[in-house]
Amino acid sequence: MWPLALLLVTVGALTCPKHSCSNSTSTHCVTATAMELLGHICAPGTICPDYSFGQMGNVTCVSADQAIERRQPMCTEKSRGGRPCGLSAPCAQNLYCRVPSHTCELPAKLGAACSALNECGYKSICSLGKCIKRFTVESGARADARVACISGRLKNGICLPVSKSIGLLPVKCSTDSDCTGTDGVNATCLCGASASGQAYCSLHPSDDLVLEYLDAVHDREVEVIPRLQFEVLHYAELQEPQSCFKEHVVELEKFEVLKDRETRCLSGAASLLSLALLASLL
Repeated sequence: MWPLALLLVTVGALTCPKHSCSNSTSTHCVTATAMELLGHICAPGTICPDYSFGQMGNVTCVSADQAIERRQPMCTEKSRGGRPCGLSAPCAQNLYCRVPSHTCELPAKLGAACSALNECGYKSICSLGKCIKRFTVESGARADARVACISGRLKNGICLPVSKSIGLLPVKCSTDSDCTGTDGVNATCLCGASASGQAYCSLHPSDDLVLEYLDAVHDREVEVIPRLQFEVLHYAELQEPQSCFKEHVVELEKFEVLKDRETRCLSGAASLLSLALLASLL
């Protein structure tokens, strides 16, 4: 168990805590004073309970037997060609779930006629009756899905302009006005768990990580979707966290769990694929 210390610093209009780790022992893992939050190691037999970003009061150590048992999220097995499929049983890569038969089949090729959004091959989409590459339709043009649009944005069947962060990510900020995107709309300036107390901007709808998430959703990449979704929603708070917070700040802890699940499930899927290829050669 790592302790923590937080010193309040003001970043322009936004006040963010400065995070660091100390070695003192106390009945509290966080104690609040007028201008700072001090962290301590919990006494033997006690632990620091989980808490969320923005909690600025005392955090009391609790008995170790109150620790919540956390189960590792399960991996999802993908269905092969001709096998049943659905929400809980997605098809393997390069296959799609045909409706109404709900069986995994080979998708239509790029440029072919189509009638269902997911009928086309990997990294393509059915739009206006034809299989096209994703994220290729210009702003102002018609499309049937947001992943058809370059911007990843669609309204009333028309692709919207790109809304992307300006400059290299992550974007540092002190107010929301520092988070203006290419379309003139502001994202949100948020505090995290960094040592410097620096705040960062949340993402815009056309940022690469958001498009990667949308891509994964349409490909039913169940191994990576949970981590990508969480990272998109909490991007600003996840920047430069101090290691001692990863076990106790709820958002940081969940992100670590999702990353571990992704690595474990992708590794397991790769092993199963290798075994299948080996079996086909015997």
